[in-house]
Amino acid sequence: VFNGNTISRSAYSLEVLTIIMRLMDMNPGKVFYLRGNHEDEGHWKNFSLKKDLILRARVLSGDEIPLAEE
Repeated sequence: VFNGNTISRSAYSLEVLTIIMRLMDMNPGKVFYLRGNHEDEGHWKNFSLKKDLILRARVLSGDEIPLAEE
């Protein structure tokens, strides 16, 4: 069980989120992620994940913040 707010001020937010998503995908019904206010209320947009998505995912979307809704 992950208790949320994992995509906060870390320089590795995208990597951490990717690992959690992979764990959830590979272990359905056994790995759970509870969103914290950083995810639920969009606070992550003020931290490093926003910059990572703009730099790394801009080829996937023309949105201001690529993949922000996903």
